[in-house]
Amino acid sequence: MDGVSLFCAIIRYWLDQREHCPMILSSTHFHSVIRRGFLPTSPLLQFQMMNTMMDGEEVVFLHQLVDGVTSKSHASHVATTAGLPPEIVQRSLQVSAGMQS
Repeated sequence: MDGVSLFCAIIRYWLDQREHCPMILSSTHFHSVIRRGFLPTSPLLQFQMMNTMMDGEEVVFLHQLVDGVTSKSHASHVATTAGLPPEIVQRSLQVSAGMQS
């Protein structure tokens, strides 16, 4: 949780600088930050994501940057594809479900 809170604090700090806010490019897997409203709405803030599509149970990465916020993490799919043991992936899914409740 420290990473999420630090990320939000840094972005909010820079947004509070208004006209002195630098241009920042940040890549994060913390899609829950946006979904939970941890960041303010601001014309200085823009969200983009890498486009994906589902082919049955498979995630297909389209390698296209598009406006918007993902509604789903693909971390477990990537972990499985990378060869992590199934028990690790299953435990991560359990922890993730607990954090979302």
